[in-house]
Order: sequence, then structure tokens, then C-alpha cells
Amino acid sequence: MPAECEDFGIVGNNLRLRQVRTIIRTAAPSDASVLIEGESGTGKELIATALHVCSERATRPFIRINCAAIPNTLIESELFGYRKGAFTGADNDRRGLIEATAGGTLLLDEIAEMPVYLQTKLLRVLQERTVRRLGDLREIPVDFRLIASTNRNTDQMIDAGTLRTDLYFRVSTVKITVPPLRERLDDLVLLSETFLLRLARKYKKPVRGISPASRAILMRYAWPGNVRELESVIEHAVLFAQSDYLMPEDLPDHLRDARPQSFLCVIPPFLTKDDIEREAIAQTLERTGGNIKKTAQILNYNRPTLYRRLRRFGLRDSLMPAK
Repeated sequence: MPAECEDFGIVGNNLRLRQVRTIIRTAAPSDASVLIEGESGTGKELIATALHVCSERATRPFIRINCAAIPNTLIESELFGYRKGAFTGADNDRRGLIEATAGGTLLLDEIAEMPVYLQTKLLRVLQERTVRRLGDLREIPVDFRLIASTNRNTDQMIDAGTLRTDLYFRVSTVKITVPPLRERLDDLVLLSETFLLRLARKYKKPVRGISPASRAILMRYAWPGNVRELESVIEHAVLFAQSDYLMPEDLPDHLRDARPQSFLCVIPPFLTKDDIEREAIAQTLERTGGNIKKTAQILNYNRPTLYRRLRRFGLRDSLMPAK
């Protein structure tokens, strides 16, 4: 198995993200159609790429088409191809992207934006495993694995009649739902630091960390653009950084001015400050796999202070070996 199939290049330890990795690991070797659902910027194309790279079709083409980016008048010929003379401007025979996939993987990004009449035609291709070019009478056998993605609510689109139920079931043999960044904020620091290290190397900047004040600003923001927006924000901050840590003034203005949309967590009533601190330390230790150094960084403790808290709250016995 290729090295990139270890974690698929997907950064994060959130439970839902670990479940996504498990599904990829199980589904990739098969030929099952996969539907990836999630908001824009959550990493759907990264998951699609992992499904291809870790499949038996990895040496064959991986072709992507964004159904929302191509005019309805062109998408049919792009997908299915055409014969010479099929329409004005069709001066030569041309194979479509389904044919061009030739044993590989076809990613239909934003499949829910495909016109309904084309959904019917695609469904037939998936059932018959043949394609007919525009203006042709011949059926051409095709061999490809389909991966589809959408940022829309498929239940609502089915109810509205803009997504065919039979096509939905055909393309969603396996369904992967990618959580938005605001629902996995426990991964935000790890993601930020991963982007920071890569971008600092790219721009040859001596930045090596994120200040606690900057971390707090990142944590309170709603992230409508998800991981893609976070990467852009870190890139901006690295470019403008004047020290070896990202400071609040390095972040874009709209982040510093943002107000939290809601509380980041719900604290049960009647807990004391010590109860809350103990729980924060215990959960952070669990998420870092018992890594004292990483736990101290996340909670903004120095290591001696963290060790004192561990003794005070009786957490030392629950530790994995310190790293």
C-alpha cells in the first residue's frame, strides 16, 4: 500500500475524522461508488484522491469534473463526447470524460448541480456500463469507478425533484460525510501548526509557533470556509509575521474583529473551577495520546505547572508513557 495511504494526508484526530479514515481504508480497494458530502472547504477532493490513490485503479487516470462550473449546454458533450457533425462546431469525433477515464476513477464534483435530464443519462451509463456519444448510434463499453461529491443537502434536493432518487442510491453505495471545521475545533491547533510549518518553509520565514492570544482568536471564529479558509488565514499570518510566533496583529482583520457565534462548549451546572480544569486536562491528554509536551502547549501551561496539576487532580496514573 502506498505511503500516502497511512493517513491519506488528512490532518486531525477528531473522532469523526478518524471514522472517515476508516471508511476510506475499507472502501478504497473496492469498486463501490462513493458519495462525499460536506461543506465547501472541508477537504472532499482530498478524500476522493485518497480513494483513488489507495485503490487498484491507482495507476489509471483520475479525472475530475465540476458539474457546477460547466454550462448546462456543454456538460453533456464533456461527459459523453460527440461524433463529428452532431452539432454546430463539432468538426471532429471527440470522446468524453467517461471514456477518457479508461479503467480509472471519475470524480463528479457537485453532482447535485447536474441537470435532471443528464442525471437520467448518467444513471443508464452506470447501469449498462456503456456510453453513447452525442450524434452516435453505437454503444461503447466503459470501465470506471465513480466518486461523487456535493456541498448541498441531498435530502432537500430529492424532495425538490432536482436530484433523482435512483441516481442518489446508485452513487451512494458508500457515503462519507465530512464534518465542518467548527465541529472539530479540537483539530484546529494541529491543522494550524501543520499549515504554519509548511508555509514558513515555502516563504522562508522563521516562524515556529502560534501565540496563545492568536490561538484564542482562531478558536472563537466560526470558519464558514472551513479548512480551506484556515489555510488561507495562516498563509496571510505567516506572510505578515514579524517574529517567530504568529501574533494577533498578523491575522486578517475580520478574524480579530469576529465575535464568537456561540459558546465553544457547554459546561454542566454546579461544576467548580477545579472540576472544569481537571476535565480540560484529562480530555486534552486523551486527544494527544498522553503527550505531555503537546498537552502543555495546547493548554498554555509550562511543563512543571502541568505536572503539579496532574498530581493535584490524580491524573498521573492514567497517563500513557510520556513522549
